[in-house]
Amino acid sequence: LQDAGRHGFRNIGIGPGGAMDYFALMVSNVLVGNDETVAALEIHFPAPEILFQQNAIISLTGANFSATINNIELPLWRTFFVKKDAVLKFNQPVYGSKIYLAVHGGWKAEKWLGSYSTHLKVGAGGYLGRALQKDDIILCKENNFSPAENKILNWHISENELNKIYLPINTISCIRGAEWDLLDEASEQNFEKIDRVITN
Repeated sequence: LQDAGRHGFRNIGIGPGGAMDYFALMVSNVLVGNDETVAALEIHFPAPEILFQQNAIISLTGANFSATINNIELPLWRTFFVKKDAVLKFNQPVYGSKIYLAVHGGWKAEKWLGSYSTHLKVGAGGYLGRALQKDDIILCKENNFSPAENKILNWHISENELNKIYLPINTISCIRGAEWDLLDEASEQNFEKIDRVITN
């Protein structure tokens, strides 16, 4: 479980943590009617099978892991009605490394230092302060709606908006630190030959 992270505690050695892909987390929450900073499941591959024990409204954003609900393919960046006893599966990685699963009303999580994000080293936040395991039961808000079937809804983010975030070629800017002079000349040259590295 990850959210926007906990900020203001670096002075005591606690980094912000939070979702690796904050944009995907934010959109996933907005698609299900949550505040954009609500905790969502951050899922890596190999990914779990998830059984919904109640009706839910969900969204999936970020990486493509060939998700299906009861063997029906689910597109990313959309909203879905999911009926009780439906099974969400992630079949194979296509691209990306993190997929975000948000549910209307949010997942129940433990708050620590103003954030619901899981902090593994401290064992706090999220679900018991640890990564999720087989047979864990994560609670979410009860909903009164009763969809007739699992259904893909029309709410989505436009491809143009997604392209603004994910299509541009990323550039990492680097500032020479005190350790730069510890590199030998060949290492410095190799580093500066990396495509699109800008050093200042």
